[in-house]
Amino acid sequence: MEYCQGRQSGPIQLIGQHNAHIELLTIRGASRTPSGPAALYCEGSRDVTIRRVRIEHPQHAVGLLFVRCPRLLVEQLEVIAIGTDRPNSGCASGSHDCENVHGQHSAGVTLTQLALTGGSSGVELHDCPYATLRTLAVRNVRGPYPRGQAVQFSLSPHSVLEDFYAINTPFDSWVEDIVSVWRSANCSVRRGLIDGNNSPTGVGVMFENAGGEAGGYLADVDAVNMGDGCFSGYPADGLTIHRCRCGWNHCKGWGGREDPKSGGQLWAAGDENGVRSRGVVVRECTYWDVCAPWRPAHWQQSERGFASVDITQRQFTPRAALQLSFCSAPPPPERASPATAVEQGVDVEHAEKPPPEPAPLTAAVEQVAGVEHANMPGGVKVCLFALLEPSTSDPVH
Repeated sequence: MEYCQGRQSGPIQLIGQHNAHIELLTIRGASRTPSGPAALYCEGSRDVTIRRVRIEHPQHAVGLLFVRCPRLLVEQLEVIAIGTDRPNSGCASGSHDCENVHGQHSAGVTLTQLALTGGSSGVELHDCPYATLRTLAVRNVRGPYPRGQAVQFSLSPHSVLEDFYAINTPFDSWVEDIVSVWRSANCSVRRGLIDGNNSPTGVGVMFENAGGEAGGYLADVDAVNMGDGCFSGYPADGLTIHRCRCGWNHCKGWGGREDPKSGGQLWAAGDENGVRSRGVVVRECTYWDVCAPWRPAHWQQSERGFASVDITQRQFTPRAALQLSFCSAPPPPERASPATAVEQGVDVEHAEKPPPEPAPLTAAVEQVAGVEHANMPGGVKVCLFALLEPSTSDPVH
């Protein structure tokens, strides 16, 4: 189906095309690039804008791949990996050639309003400092390790992820840490819902700064249906975890994978490679209906890992899920229940200009119940181009 009556295109490569503008395209397939196969490839190009684009890429290739493209702006992008009939398939372990979006060596990029499905990871940013990711819906990432994240900041300090939703159903995903901040100082992760994790070693949000990086702020994130943990610093120095909630976790293997190694831990401050966690602050956090209620809600590997801990057992309603739908409006994905869990184309140097007076883009944002048995409110729909409103039952701080 045509994407908003935009033009159909084979793979596109932008190399040395500063200020290029790509809009209203459906891009299918992938081509060989200097950095691996990709459907849309940007290299050595400053201030590129990609807006209102749909990408369908094969499972052995990247959807959007950019290298040395500072200040890249991406808005209203849908990326789908085609042929991902099962998790942990079609991608060699350790390869980044299966992600929906992969960026390298690009400072100050902004990615907003992204709907991503079936990549080995959703977004992987390596050496992309000062990145901003806002309004993301990521579904069923499929790994394998070391991929398996909805979002990962790697050597990308001072970056921000906010207003996001990650859904991974047990037999359709192969995940690790859902949100990973790896050796990236002073990153912020806020306002999100993470639903589902079948990894025996992965957690909801992980700050992993064994290189001595300090800082970090994690706030207003709910993690449900986790296994090995909800929120961790491993290690972290001066990380603040504020108003985060963990619930309905599982202590047994999920989706055919092994049991969680931690036995159902919630918050953790661990050590790695001789670097200890220290000064982690946990404030106004909550947990509910956990699989090992006899265990302390937090665990530290070394003394003074946590500077202070404020965690309360209290029932809560998970925040509303964010479901982006561009042009067409398919039904929302099945959600994991807390109780049972649930080429054509040729290379071109740059994109053609959009057709004159293109048909208007229509889209909707559907805020729906994140966890069925949690008695969440009914969904509401608002225009994608209007300001997103928070759930009335769970104010966004």
